Amino acid sequence: MSEALSTAPSRSGAKMDTLAANYQLPPDFTAFMRADNLDSLVPSSTACYFFLGWPFKLHDDCTLVLFYRDQQDCLGWYLVLDGPSQGQIIASVYIIGTNEDEGKDLPVSETEDFLRRSVQCADSFGEFLYRLWVENHIWFRSSDGFSVNGDPDIVERECSWYLEECRKLSN
Repeated sequence: MSEALSTAPSRSGAKMDTLAANYQLPPDFTAFMRADNLDSLVPSSTACYFFLGWPFKLHDDCTLVLFYRDQQDCLGWYLVLDGPSQGQIIASVYIIGTNEDEGKDLPVSETEDFLRRSVQCADSFGEFLYRLWVENHIWFRSSDGFSVNGDPDIVERECSWYLEECRKLSN
């Protein structure tokens, strides 16, 4: 991740404190988002980056917060903060909650469209983060052999294991 895209200031301090005071955040999400440089260990083949947005209500028992987005804002990834889907990760073509004014309830018409154009992509932040990490390492290994941050033995072992498990699932 380039220095220009570093988002540590946008996810530290007051914003994380506010989230933690109002929602039961997953411990792995809290630790990752409060860390200064862990994001540099998660490569992105499409220049996505971590960015902590403002929470917004999708409906009565579902509040989301944007935490990861691509550089062109084609997709955003959200943590579900409450309700029956709490802790799950949602991917959407909508980028909502990038400034404090947007951190409000969505109108019903926008809520319905948001739901139609979104998908649950992970049951937890840890699952999302692992798949993001390993799949991007696999892409870099297979496309150009580009070396990214991390212990090469761990990266090789995890990528090999993940690819083998994927092959088993596809047979």
